[in-house]
Parts: sequence; structure tokens; C-alpha cells
Amino acid sequence: MFIKIAAKLLKYSGLLAIVIFVSSVIISAYFNSWFSIFDNAFSELGGSKANMPYIFNYGLIFFGFFMLLFSVFAIIISNNKVETISGSFMIIASFYFMLIGVFPYDFNPIWAHVFSAFSSFLIAYLSVIIWGIGSIIGGAKKVGLILVIISILSPFAVAFFSFYSAAIVESYGIFVLTVWIIFITFYQSR
Repeated sequence: MFIKIAAKLLKYSGLLAIVIFVSSVIISAYFNSWFSIFDNAFSELGGSKANMPYIFNYGLIFFGFFMLLFSVFAIIISNNKVETISGSFMIIASFYFMLIGVFPYDFNPIWAHVFSAFSSFLIAYLSVIIWGIGSIIGGAKKVGLILVIISILSPFAVAFFSFYSAAIVESYGIFVLTVWIIFITFYQSR
């Protein structure tokens, strides 16, 4: 009974996380006319040269928090141990997303921000790959294959998009997370 109630409460937390992230970027970019998705990293919106950096930093903290809640939901509705492991990895990635807001773009020492940012996306991609494998094992072969492919393509996307900006690369990471969240929210948790 408790698990069913928890699942209902947590089901849309992933979508809320995406809305929070996108909103914090849009609002922060509005107050920082110098920001360009083609020239900057999203994290620069939380740095010391940004106007009202707390909008982006708190947005990331809340994004990570709601991703953590959604990860718990993913574990609750998982169909097998592989998907459960994936949800557990996403919990770890969620903490790293929160740390990006705690250690802003130009935090000293800089490695704290870089490590948090790199770890968040790396672990999130790994989590989505694992969930895709779990979905394939569980019989959802098409969706599982899509999740695996878009996650495995992420290093290549990083290499390709790095010619443009960090924000373009980060957008691909958010895209991968959004696909994973939509699949779990609307397809797997019926």
C-alpha cells in the first residue's frame, strides 16, 4: 500500500525536474544577455559574472533533488534487477547534479565543479544504458534499444557538439534524460 502511494506521488517528479532545469536556464539567460547556447556552458549562468547566479544554481539543486525522487520511483516500478541497478546509479547522478549548483562554475577549487559536472552526466548516461539493457531483458526491446543507442552515442555527440559549445553538449545530456523520463513515466509505469 505504502509503495503504491509513494509511486503515485513520485511518478511525475522526473518531468518536474526537466521543467525546473529548462526554466532555470531560460530565466537565468533572460537576466544574462551575454549568454549564448552556442558560445557558453549552462554552468556559466551560475558563475560570479552572472546576474542572479542563484537562479541557475538553485535550479540545479532542485533539478537534482527531483531527479533523485524520480530515481526512487524508477526503482519502485523496475521490472528486474538490471533496471533497479540503473535507478540506483541515477540516484548517485542526482547527487552530482545537486553538487553542480553547490559548486558553481568558477568555484575555487575549480575541480569541484568540473568533477561534479562530468560525473553527473557520465553516471546518468551509464544509468540510461543500464536501464535500456534492463528493458531489453524485460521484453521492451525497441525502447530499450533506443535508450542504449542514444546513451552510447553521447560520447560521439560530445565530440561532435564540442565544436560548438558546452551548452549544446549539455543539451544532448538533458535530451537523453528526458527520453528516459518520458519512457518510464508514460510507457513503463502504466
